[in-house]
Amino acid sequence: MQVVNFYIAEFQPDRSALRASHIVWALLLTLVLLVVYSLWYHSQSVRMAQQQVALQTQMDASKSALLEVLEGQKSLNINALRSELTRSRAEIKQRKRALDVIETQDMGNTEGFSQQLRALASLSLPAVSLESFMLLDGGAQVGLAGRASEPEAVPRYLALLHNSAAFSRTSFGVLTVAQNEGAGFPFAVAVPTVKEGEHGEP
Repeated sequence: MQVVNFYIAEFQPDRSALRASHIVWALLLTLVLLVVYSLWYHSQSVRMAQQQVALQTQMDASKSALLEVLEGQKSLNINALRSELTRSRAEIKQRKRALDVIETQDMGNTEGFSQQLRALASLSLPAVSLESFMLLDGGAQVGLAGRASEPEAVPRYLALLHNSAAFSRTSFGVLTVAQNEGAGFPFAVAVPTVKEGEHGEP
C-alpha cells in the first residue's frame, strides 16, 4: 500500500501572486474590449441618428404631398362649384327669358326693319356718306360706318336719326372719328354691348 502525502511541498498548489506581465495583458485586453465596444456603440448611434433623419425627411415629404393633394382638391372643388354656379345662372336666365316671352307674347320685331331702312334712306346729310350699317336685337341696337367731309356732321347725323320715330328706341354705341388725308373723316358707331350683370343677377 502506497501513501501519498499531499502536504509535501511539491504537491501543494502554487499560491504565488499574479505576475506583472499577466496583469498588463489583462489590462490591455480590457482596454481593447472597451475601445471596440465604444466604436460599436458610436457606429450604432450614428446609424440610428441617420435613420431618424431619413424617417423625418420621409414624414415631411409625405406631409407636403398630402397638403398639396388637399389644396388641389380644394381648388378643384371651388372651380367645379364656380362652373356649376355659372351654368345654373345661365339656365335661370334662359328660363327667365322664355317665361317673359310666354307672359308678354313678345317674339321680337315682327314687322322687320322697314321703318329703320326707310329712315336711313330718307334721313341724310350732304356731309355724311353712310357705307354700312348693322341692326341687331330687333332693331334695338345699331352700328354704322361711313365717311364725313367734316367731323362735326357725324353727331348731327346721329341726332337726326335718334330723333326720328324709327330710331327713338334704338341704342347707339361709341362713336369714333378718324382723319384720313384726302379721303375725309372715316367714322364708325360701334354696336353697344350689354355689360354682364346689367339686367341683374337671378
